[in-house]
Amino acid sequence: MPPKRFLCICTKCVILTHIDDTGQIRPGNFVSRTTFREHEDRDRIHALTQQATSIFSAEELQNPETGGQNLPEAQVFQQALAPITGLCTALAAWLSLHVGIEDHLEQSFQQEQARQNMPVPETMRDIQDSPAWRSLGNYLLTRYHLVFAFYVDWFNPFTMKIAGQVLSFGVIILYCLNLPIEVRFRLENIFIVGIIPGDPDIWTTTHILISFAEMMNKFASPGEKLQTFRNPLGVLVAARILPLIADLQALRKVAGYMAFNATQFCTWCLLKIEDIEDLNYRSWALRNSATVSAQAQAWHNAISATKKNALSKDSGVRWSPIHDIIGFDPVLHIVLGFMHNWLEGILARHLRFLWGIGRPKTAQVKDNKSANVDIDDGGYDSELTETSFAGSEPAEAPDSDPEIVPDSVPGSTPTQMDVDDENSDHSTTPTPETYLGIPPPDSLNEEDEFEVLDELGMFNFSSIELGAIRTCIRNISLPTWVARPPGNLVIFPLIIPELWWDKGNIAMKFLENFHNLVACTNILSSFSTSNAEADIYTDHYVRYRRALPHLFPIKFKSVPNHHFAMHNGPLLKFWGPLAALKQQMICHLLCYGKWLDVVDLKHSSVTHKVQGDLPTNWQKSFSHTV
Repeated sequence: MPPKRFLCICTKCVILTHIDDTGQIRPGNFVSRTTFREHEDRDRIHALTQQATSIFSAEELQNPETGGQNLPEAQVFQQALAPITGLCTALAAWLSLHVGIEDHLEQSFQQEQARQNMPVPETMRDIQDSPAWRSLGNYLLTRYHLVFAFYVDWFNPFTMKIAGQVLSFGVIILYCLNLPIEVRFRLENIFIVGIIPGDPDIWTTTHILISFAEMMNKFASPGEKLQTFRNPLGVLVAARILPLIADLQALRKVAGYMAFNATQFCTWCLLKIEDIEDLNYRSWALRNSATVSAQAQAWHNAISATKKNALSKDSGVRWSPIHDIIGFDPVLHIVLGFMHNWLEGILARHLRFLWGIGRPKTAQVKDNKSANVDIDDGGYDSELTETSFAGSEPAEAPDSDPEIVPDSVPGSTPTQMDVDDENSDHSTTPTPETYLGIPPPDSLNEEDEFEVLDELGMFNFSSIELGAIRTCIRNISLPTWVARPPGNLVIFPLIIPELWWDKGNIAMKFLENFHNLVACTNILSSFSTSNAEADIYTDHYVRYRRALPHLFPIKFKSVPNHHFAMHNGPLLKFWGPLAALKQQMICHLLCYGKWLDVVDLKHSSVTHKVQGDLPTNWQKSFSHTV
């Protein structure tokens, strides 16, 4: 396969021509990726040099060895001419604010000044519109007081898990929430705190977080004096973190919460694991930030492993270095990632586990027993042993941390959903209204509908329904940038109503349940929200969960993700639109190709063809890149 070429229209290549696909002669030249980037850097440096004449004299820009003056302003400008690397090893270096970023910060600061005395808008479109942002108070009164989101996740760098290349590394990332949303997630504006080779474990994570906490506290208000492009003589720059965004595994390792099967398993409330089916959210006692901090400190001060285990088992809390970060709230500042909780959790579970689309044939008979594996007592005992060593030097670091069972059928790694396969051998279970010989829906009354549903067996789409779904997938027109199932589930709301809307009362119950799920998805994935929409989400989600045990009596049992999603309503009210936090974009950058662009420019040995040891290869590439 020939190497990929890129169309370059830099000042050098624009005078050249090429013939496009239509046969027209166009300016520009196709070059390699390396050449393309070199030409971009050359033009950028040339533009900066031209701009410099209005700031410094020619002598000030000369190298001191050639007789020029060694002024601090000239030094900073010369640093600005150097290409920005994809990775940065020190927060101070990132906070020196490369060329152009201060203009964006000034733009955001002026907007912040304008809304300083205004109430929170009814419709929130970004975190800067939210009560969370307003809670920072006077901290935002200077343009150089920066606020960061703290994102933690684990990835397979090869993105080839199904092919057998299963490796894992964790990434800890900061991105600046002061920046306008249109530039906030650019790769050059993201600060990578660190990489954690291998599967997630508390021992490695704790060591990295200790250094991270010290680094953040160094820049607590009023901050440190740093040279920036606009302030070459130095200006006070402060930094703090606001939301911690992660999935369940990362939250319990980074934020100091115990396994999801601890007595008090929830990050935000004191509901016990045996009460996970409780939907009366108004009766739940919420966690208190001061209490959580005190519980974490008590765990940290305990000397024996037995005492630590007893404390963490009772409270569901252990100490983490993140508790020592100035200004961080261990309850209010926690956000369970919308992508992991909803898209890869609730939706994926409903599709594979409840509807059976993508359920492997070998698991059809075993599903009745495997439905309850999401809560495994063995994982908790293992974590207690591991957390006993967090914060003290163990004789031997634990090999691994127990994985949370994913929200899919255990033991399955299907390459695609059954709906993609025209020749799949599916069960011909009747449609819902004739499911297992149930009488026609007209003979049922409102009181006995759920009683009949409780006697149903495992849910499956009929062969006719699956055929209709496949036909829709094949024939529907979608934009080129919208993936088809299983990468995107947008097709199902278009076809499911046609299957169930006129099939009687029982089918309508399934359709209503699906309607509630779609309504919740639309609200969560929207880039704007309001308190009213948050309440609508909670109402739909409670209805959705209340119907599940009746519609899927054999398959359904609530798992932690179901409970955590109950807290999305309050999260929407406090943080604004969760989709605007752009967890998906960060994940896309790092997991689907852009990560290799960061660490593999010229010298990196980490590519999708690498078969060697990830930590060793990454360490080499990281040292070369930086």
